[in-house]
Amino acid sequence: MNPRQNWIIAADSRKATLFVCQRVFGGHLHVEQLESLKNMHEAEHERHRPTLGGGAERQGSIARSGAHAAPHAVAERHTAEEEELRFAREVGRWLDEVRTDITGSERLTIFAAPRFLGRLRDHVSADLRSELREGELSGLQPSELAVHPAVLKAVNHV
Repeated sequence: MNPRQNWIIAADSRKATLFVCQRVFGGHLHVEQLESLKNMHEAEHERHRPTLGGGAERQGSIARSGAHAAPHAVAERHTAEEEELRFAREVGRWLDEVRTDITGSERLTIFAAPRFLGRLRDHVSADLRSELREGELSGLQPSELAVHPAVLKAVNHV
C-alpha cells in the first residue's frame, strides 16, 4: 500500500463508512468510499415491540396494570439507546477488522457524531481511542470530505 494514504471513518448512529484519502497531483485530496456498515437495528422496535406496554387488563387500545392505573408506554428513547449501543458494539468490532487490514504508516482517523462518539468510545480497542474525533461527517459525499477542514487537518497531521 502507498504509505501516503490516510483512512477516514465517518460514523453516526445510522451508518459507518470507510474512506481512503490520498494526495494527488497538485496537492489536492482525493477521497474515495470503500465500504460501509449500516445499523440494521434501527427501528427494530417498530417491528417487534408494541407501542404500549402490556398490562393486566385492557380498556380499548390502552394497556393498564391494575384496576384504575394510568396507561404506560414502552420507552421509545430507551429502545433507541439500546439500538445505538448494539450498533456501537458492531462498529467497534468492524473497526478492529479495518485496523488489521491497514498496515505500515497509513493513518486511520474516526469521526463520529457527538452523541454516538460517547457510545463508540466504550466499544473500540484502546489503540483506536486516540484516533476518535468528534465530527458529523457521515452525511457528506467524498468530494465534500476532500475539502472539509477536519479531514484536511487529520490528513496533514501525518
